[in-house]
Amino acid sequence: MKRTMVGAMAVTAMLGVAAGTLAVMAAQAPAAMKRTYIWYAEMVSLDAQAKTVTAKATVETPVTAYIEQFKPGDKIMVTWAANAGKPETGPVMYIATQEVMKESKIDFGYILPVELVSADKAGKTITFKATVPDATLQALKSVTAGQWMKVTAPMNQPGETAAIVSVEASAAPKPFARDTGATAKPPVAAAQPQPVATIANPEEHDKAMKAIGGAFGGVNKAVASGMMADAKMGLMTMHQNLSGVAAFWAGKKRDKQAGIAKEALKAVDAAIIAIDSGGDAPAAVKMIGGQCGACHKESRDPDPATPKSFVIKPDLL
Repeated sequence: MKRTMVGAMAVTAMLGVAAGTLAVMAAQAPAAMKRTYIWYAEMVSLDAQAKTVTAKATVETPVTAYIEQFKPGDKIMVTWAANAGKPETGPVMYIATQEVMKESKIDFGYILPVELVSADKAGKTITFKATVPDATLQALKSVTAGQWMKVTAPMNQPGETAAIVSVEASAAPKPFARDTGATAKPPVAAAQPQPVATIANPEEHDKAMKAIGGAFGGVNKAVASGMMADAKMGLMTMHQNLSGVAAFWAGKKRDKQAGIAKEALKAVDAAIIAIDSGGDAPAAVKMIGGQCGACHKESRDPDPATPKSFVIKPDLL
C-alpha cells in the first residue's frame, strides 16, 4: 500500500486510525457478512449485457460543496445517511474515492463502491453505475426508467464493484429523519463556521483554517455527548475545507504541506466511517489532531499583530 510519509506524527496518526479500524472490523467480521442494509435510488438505465445498472440518488447538502472535485468515470465510495442499527438509509451523506477508502482499510458500513456518471449540484443528486449479479438482473428488468428501486446490499463491501443481494421496484422512499433519541441533548456542533469552497489567497486560507478549527471543536463535543449525526456533519465541514487547503498548497508546489493536508483528509474519512460503522469514534477523531499539529508546526508562525493568532510562514508564500 502506497503512503505519503509526512513525519512521525502524521504516520503515527494514520497507523493508529488503521489499527483501530482493523480491530473494529475483526470484532465485527462474523456478523458483517450477514448484515445488510437498504438503499433507494431512481432507475436510469439497465445494461443487461454488461450487467450494470445506472441509478440516480439524492445527496445531502454538504456533499454538493465538494462533489465537483469528482469526475465522470471516477471510482467512488458513497456512504448513505443512516440511523445506527437500522437497515433503511436516506440520501448519500458522504463521498470519497475508493482509493482513499482502501488506504484507510474501510470496507464495512452503509457504503457502496460505484462509478460516478454525473453530478447535479443544484438538484442535489448523483448518477452512478453499479455492477449487478445475475440473480438480480431479472428483477431489474421489471423496473422502468424513472422508477424507484429498493436495493438490499451487504454491510461488507470489500471489492471495487458493489455487492448487491436483491433489487425490487419501490415507491419513493419516505423523507429520511435522523434518530435523536428520547434523551437526546440539543446539537452541540450545529453552529459551524461557513465553509470555504475554494482557497485562492492567504486570507481565504485563514478563513478555511478557522472553519476547520471550529468544526473540530464541535466534533469533539458532539462525540463526547453521543451526538454522532452532528459529529459527522462537522467532519464533512472539515473535509470540504481541508480539500481546499490541500489544493491551495499543491498550487504553490508545497508538497509537504499538501501531503499533510491529504493525510488529514484520510484521517477525517476514517473518523466518519468509524462513526457510521459503530467503531471507536473518540479514538478516530483524536487521531485527526495529530495531523492538525503536524500542519501547524510546518506552516505557521505566531501573528505579531494579533495575540493568540497565527499567520502562514512568509517563506512558504
